[in-house]
Amino acid sequence: MGIMAGTMETISKIKNRGDEVAAANRKELLTLPQIAYEISVSRRFVEMEISRHRIAATRLSSRVLRVTRTEFNRYLTSNTVPARQ
Repeated sequence: MGIMAGTMETISKIKNRGDEVAAANRKELLTLPQIAYEISVSRRFVEMEISRHRIAATRLSSRVLRVTRTEFNRYLTSNTVPARQ
């Protein structure tokens, strides 16, 4: 009985941790320099992608823009070119 209870507790902890990671990914806000660094482009390129409405950004003030991790991942996925066969 003790082993089963311990196993169920471990499974519950893993599930809760997965939920926390998923929530963190949804809420994480990235700066334009962070995005530029991750895809090895200039900050200006990221600004142009936002102005072209290819990346959705949240304006926190007149000078501060942020992009959610989810939106950034969507952008990367939607701009993936399939490999040639």
